[in-house]
Amino acid sequence: MKSFLVALMPALIPIVLSLVFILVLRAVCIRVQRPREQRGDTYTPLSPTLQWMNTAGSILLATNQDNFRYMAGIYYPGNENKPELVDSIKRSLWDYWGIQGHESAMDAMTRLVRSGMRVWSGEEMAKLENIYRGYSEEELIEVAKQENPKADEDSFLPKMMMAYRRYGENALLG
Repeated sequence: MKSFLVALMPALIPIVLSLVFILVLRAVCIRVQRPREQRGDTYTPLSPTLQWMNTAGSILLATNQDNFRYMAGIYYPGNENKPELVDSIKRSLWDYWGIQGHESAMDAMTRLVRSGMRVWSGEEMAKLENIYRGYSEEELIEVAKQENPKADEDSFLPKMMMAYRRYGENALLG
């Protein structure tokens, strides 16, 4: 029996080592595939604000097809000398943020940093609610059509007013 085991030993060693390697590899795979909370590895060097900024930025990056050089759908650098494109961005900044230059841009950013978008939006929506108090969705669509004949229920004014009436200052929560 002893001579049989001695003769079998050279063949068993690679099999046993292979089996141990497979078991260790499987244990590592199981550990890596578990959710982070179960691994006990929840440390991240990023603050919650930076984590949020990365998440929000990744959505924008995905929308811009992984190219961070887009602003308002226009590729930079390269198109900054086309007046029609620059005017389009200026119009967007004015229409959505009231930004007309460096000073108003700095004011808007300071406001956002200090109070966030929800506070600013809540103030603006309260002003619009005072103007359009009692208007139905259909009447809001008609008001929107005065500026854009193609306006419908998905246009800014009716959509935002109806969301604000339903959810209040939480209308902007994603």
